[in-house]
Amino acid sequence: MDQNILQIIKDAAIGLLKANDPETEVFTEEIMRTEMLEDMEKQGLDQRWYYVEVIPTSFKTEGMYETEVALTVSIDYYEPEESVRQYGEKAIALDAVLRPVFRFDYGGERRAITVQRLNASISGRMLHLTFPLTFLVSDEEEESPLMGEIELIIN
Repeated sequence: MDQNILQIIKDAAIGLLKANDPETEVFTEEIMRTEMLEDMEKQGLDQRWYYVEVIPTSFKTEGMYETEVALTVSIDYYEPEESVRQYGEKAIALDAVLRPVFRFDYGGERRAITVQRLNASISGRMLHLTFPLTFLVSDEEEESPLMGEIELIIN
């Protein structure tokens, strides 16, 4: 497969967060001041945001054309109130969005991976959620070139 599995997982996580909480910004590379955040600040509204990261942990050969991919999805959530109670409620709400099954499209098929646990912690004025994913991906078998003409010279 020529698809970047890490980006596919990240895009799926972003899609779930945006579908569940469309008014909250989602960042993946760096947290930037967007027009939406600036407008919210001017109106005195909450400036909540998510930061999504996908961290590869291992790639293991399972066969000639199969690879076991293990990775961790990390989601940070910030809201100005920074209340432990509110972060706890948000952790429960996001658990229902991300677990028990995480879905994504890969190689032209819809995949569904069981999320056995969602780890949550509150530190650094943010809610941190992580969950591991382990699954197989198939690499397309490359076609072997047909046998070419062999020239033999005998001296």
